[in-house]
Amino acid sequence: MDFDLAGHVRLALRSSDPTLARAVAAEMNPYSPVGGEEPSDASVILEELGPDAPALSEMQLAAGDGFVTGSSGDSLFVISGGLRASVPDAMHDAPARIRFDPGYPMDRLFRQVVRPTLQLRALAAGSVAVHAAAVECNGQAVLVAGWSESGKTEAALALIEREGQFLTDKWTLVGAGSAEEGDLSGPTAAAFPISVGVRRWVLGYLPRLRGAIPQRARLRMAAARTAEVASLPLRSLRRVGVRGLIADGAARGVALADRAALTPSEVAHAYGHEPILHALPIGLVIVLRTVRDNEVTAREADAATVAGRLAASAVTERQGYFALRQRAAYATGSVNDPSAVAAIESERLHDMLRATTLVEVAAPFPTDPRRIVAAVQPWLPSPR
Repeated sequence: MDFDLAGHVRLALRSSDPTLARAVAAEMNPYSPVGGEEPSDASVILEELGPDAPALSEMQLAAGDGFVTGSSGDSLFVISGGLRASVPDAMHDAPARIRFDPGYPMDRLFRQVVRPTLQLRALAAGSVAVHAAAVECNGQAVLVAGWSESGKTEAALALIEREGQFLTDKWTLVGAGSAEEGDLSGPTAAAFPISVGVRRWVLGYLPRLRGAIPQRARLRMAAARTAEVASLPLRSLRRVGVRGLIADGAARGVALADRAALTPSEVAHAYGHEPILHALPIGLVIVLRTVRDNEVTAREADAATVAGRLAASAVTERQGYFALRQRAAYATGSVNDPSAVAAIESERLHDMLRATTLVEVAAPFPTDPRRIVAAVQPWLPSPR
């Protein structure tokens, strides 16, 4: 079972287990398996470990990063519930093979290993996975990038409410385009397979999505509201000592529960269209900058600054994967240098985006995302 991510990178599952196939297919939404029975040239391969799997000769226990790992001498494995999954060197292994014990939880495997591996294999092939949401607007992609918890999803959804269609959330695959009929096209954007986290509070500003959100998402948000009320006494504790830890834990629990994870297909269907599975020319890149005051302002930005911000954000979001590769460096003596990845991404994005309209938006978070849409209105792509 193979998945082609709009030509940027290709993943193959090598297993005949139908339950595993369904789990992988769910994680790869909105992409569906491509047809054909011939072996693919996939750059990322998922396969189960067999009875002849190598034994672990060394363990690396918890070191403040939340992981327990083991080494077989030439491969690193992350351990979950006693089950193993290998962590390839995604920048250099071609193909990057991710081998795992039967029963290893797919959601955890994708979060810890598969998604960063897909992104870095795409980088090795000439593309860049940007930490950004994206929407289609008048036939072009509008990217909404920024640091974690800066309002990317909310701003992207508000853009769709105004006009356009959903493309992707959290991550966007950016390519340099291709030469056709003697003309060099500009950079393109394509979806990356990852769920969409919709917060309950933002639905008040998104009437189209609010009216079409799936029932299971409504139930989750209703449960979160109940938990919010029930945990108010805990969250009201003075935030010092043990009481502070309890209050902070309760607040984090409510914040995490007060959103629903929708598949990309569910978001697209909620807005009345099929998922967009092909690349789109990039018409605008919006970079959010969180500020403490309540004013929302927008100004054009330069490619060097934007490229540096995007590269720094992406490396930070992959810090779990790089922590695992640091363990591999200890176990096998290999090299792990996230700053080198950031340098490659920054340089490549600068080259790709230097002729693209780039806008920096300073805004508080949370805020009504329609304010951000209003601020970038002068730069949005016009009908062709």
